[in-house]
Amino acid sequence: MFWTICHQARHNGLSPLSDATMFRTVLLACLLTTAPAMAATCPDPLRAGISELGYSGYLEQELPRGAAADVLREAARRSGCTVELTLYPRSRLFVEFDQGHVDVAASAARSDERDRSGVFIPYAMSRFDLVLASRPARRFHSLADFVTHGTGTLNIVRGAFYTPDVLRQLERLRSLARLEEVTDFEMAFRKMAAGRAAGTLAPEMVSARLLDQFSLAATSHVIAIPESPPMEVGAYLSRNSLSVAEQDALANALRAMAQDGAILAIYRKYLGDAAARALLSGGRRR
Repeated sequence: MFWTICHQARHNGLSPLSDATMFRTVLLACLLTTAPAMAATCPDPLRAGISELGYSGYLEQELPRGAAADVLREAARRSGCTVELTLYPRSRLFVEFDQGHVDVAASAARSDERDRSGVFIPYAMSRFDLVLASRPARRFHSLADFVTHGTGTLNIVRGAFYTPDVLRQLERLRSLARLEEVTDFEMAFRKMAAGRAAGTLAPEMVSARLLDQFSLAATSHVIAIPESPPMEVGAYLSRNSLSVAEQDALANALRAMAQDGAILAIYRKYLGDAAARALLSGGRRR
C-alpha cells in the first residue's frame, strides 16, 4: 500500500518542489497506512531471551549485552517491534521458552526437542574447541589424542550439545577418572584458573571472553578438534506465543541480516574481523 500510494502521488506530479504541502499530506498518509500492518506482525513487546554464554550473552551495567543480544535487537528493529530482552542462566532459557514466556531465544543449537516448541532460524556457525589452561608439552590433534596421551582432568558443562564422537571420548575420560561436570562455562574456566582442571570444551564466543576474564589468555591453548565439526546456531521463534505472521517477519529479518552482512558486523565487534569471518564460515582463524 505504501509504495502504491506514493507511486501514484509521484505519477500525478506531486513532489516536494511542486507542492510541498500536498506531498507532506500524502507522505503522512503513506506512513499511517503502514503502521497498523507493521504492528500486526509484532507482539508488544517482543519477549526475547538469551543465555549467559561468553560474548554471546552477558550482563554489563545490569543490561543484557553480547552478540545474541545485538542480533535480536536488530531483528526486532527491522520487524518494527519493541523488544524486552532478558538474560537467563543457560539451563533456564528453554524452560521459559517451552512454557511460552519467551517469544524468541538465541543463540541456540538446533535439537528435536526444541523444534517441538519453536521454529529454528540459523544465522551463524559454532563449534566446541578443546581449551587447555596451558600449552601442553605435546601437541594434541584431536580430543581422542588428548584422552590417550594427556593426563589432566577435563571439566565439561552439563547439558551442552556434544556430538556422538565427543561423547564417546568423554566416556573414555570418565572411565579414567579424568572427567568432571560443572553447571556452566564460567565455573569451568574458574576451575582452570585455579589449577583444578586442565581444560574444557567451549565454543569460541565463550572462550574468547572467559579466557580474558580469568587471565588465561596468555597461557592457554585452543585446539580445533575433528570430533566437533561446525554446527549451525541461531534463534528459535516460539510456536506457542507468536503467530505465523510474527514468525515470518522475524525470520525474514534474521535471514536478511545474514545476507547483508549485519550478522558479520555484530560478530566482528566481539572477535575481530578475521576470527568473525572464519567462525561464520564454519572455519577457524587459528
